[in-house]
Amino acid sequence: MRGALFLLALTACGGTNVDFTVGDCPADAPVLGQAGTFTVESWDVTWTWARKDRMSWAPPIYAIVPDDITSLAVTVDAGTNFGGFGWLEVGGEVFVDGSLYEGETAWGDAPLYHWPEVAGTVVLPMNQQTWPNPGCMVVLPAVDGNADGESGTVHIGTRRFDAGDGLLDVNLVVVEGVDITQDELDASVAVMRSLYEAGGGPSLGAVNTYTVNTDGGDVIRSEGADIASLRATEVGDGTGLNMFFITDFSDDSGTLGIAAGIPGPIGIPGTSGSGVVLAVGANLTGDGSAVDTQLLGETMAHEAGHQFGLFHSTEETGEHDIIADTPDCPMSADADGDGALYAEECVEHDGANFMFWVAGDFRQDEITATQADMLYYSPATR
Repeated sequence: MRGALFLLALTACGGTNVDFTVGDCPADAPVLGQAGTFTVESWDVTWTWARKDRMSWAPPIYAIVPDDITSLAVTVDAGTNFGGFGWLEVGGEVFVDGSLYEGETAWGDAPLYHWPEVAGTVVLPMNQQTWPNPGCMVVLPAVDGNADGESGTVHIGTRRFDAGDGLLDVNLVVVEGVDITQDELDASVAVMRSLYEAGGGPSLGAVNTYTVNTDGGDVIRSEGADIASLRATEVGDGTGLNMFFITDFSDDSGTLGIAAGIPGPIGIPGTSGSGVVLAVGANLTGDGSAVDTQLLGETMAHEAGHQFGLFHSTEETGEHDIIADTPDCPMSADADGDGALYAEECVEHDGANFMFWVAGDFRQDEITATQADMLYYSPATR
């Protein structure tokens, strides 16, 4: 994870720098969303630098989460700064407490493993134990560093319906100069659709293709101004998940794709984290003559999974996700003793799961019921 961990001085936890009330909403706190729809509501904020904390803060936001809530997502858009949450409480349950160095609800720890990021975002649920409760919601927005006097925006997206049609809309945004055909895009989309549907997750709804010309071109760095500008590109009516296709990452050639976070912004176009980026040049057949549409489709499903809040089922060094029914690959499977787990070593475990940390030389299109549920109940799914 990027950034440094700072101890936040919060009034509610005995500090003196930020004054807010835990658990109680003022009488004029708005009720979030509209029944039967996904709605995004936004608050403009101004950051104040707190030198003691090494953080910048905005005033707390209070809102009422209604009884018919299914899922929600909260994004702190601080421009190119790393934004996040000093405190996040929903219906009496604290999910993020930035005053802690370690332990439950601390930055980087359970249950959400939240860390400030460009357009830092949290989503509920991320597993079967993190459903949002109705009641008072308290959001303390933060910036990792000095953003004194700068403006930002806090977006809260709420889904207030349960079943729905189970459809996820997708925008395929191809940077000019990328060598991929519409047939190859369609075949890759079909792989992603089939993978999600196999576990009872969402199907794909509207799929639209756009071509854009960007200042950064079709080969860009994996972080920095060019990828931030690309992700902020708005297409169509602003709905759906944006999937940006480039030729390659100049600083990390061979990387298949990158999400904006775990999760990234959901239903919020125009931020530096609004979408996933796929490197077509890394998703080719063995002889490099064509796009490997099976691999690209799996990569699309994988990076979208991150954007919606799914972690790797198993990490390189043996850490596991927070989804109970994904098989865990133990370090005892490290056959060559190099301290890293690869898909081929974990084939009897989760090596074929679409959220395994690295691609293997076989299909990785398995999805568990809970992974599918988290996608199905994502705020982005209609």
